[in-house]
Amino acid sequence: LFAGEITEVFFAVFAVDPAQSDGSLLVEIRVWFMFWLLPFAVIVLALVGDQMSDLVLDASDRPPLIWSVSIVLAAIHRDRKWAPAEQTCEMVDFWVLFLTEGMPIVNAIRCYLLGSGFWHGYMQGGLFSAFIATGVTLTAEVAICVHDVKHSSAHKALRHI
Repeated sequence: LFAGEITEVFFAVFAVDPAQSDGSLLVEIRVWFMFWLLPFAVIVLALVGDQMSDLVLDASDRPPLIWSVSIVLAAIHRDRKWAPAEQTCEMVDFWVLFLTEGMPIVNAIRCYLLGSGFWHGYMQGGLFSAFIATGVTLTAEVAICVHDVKHSSAHKALRHI
């Protein structure tokens, strides 16, 4: 995904002759800082990519996004003995509906009024909502794992839901 950025960092670290560079200490510190943060950035990108692929596969299920909704409900509810309240389920369903349909349509209308085109705005809104859904699902999954370390029942709630 970011192969160009990775190549640029490696080129700046290993291929640039120090005699030809401007010799700025700040630039060299920034390049080495980017180099050492590169493995962490790759791990974060792998997590986001994995979560996006899970969402793509989950979107084709019947009913769609059932795994993602259950992850978010388990992170919110965290009680394996009782099902989530009806209001909580309706709130999560509303936000899923807004993310999947509302946000792309609102952005499409906005872009149409600005003169960019309806479908252009719809595609941009869909991409933006996909990134938000990925972030929400990834945050919910991390919250479940963190609370499971403390021996809570969030992970068991996910199985129950």
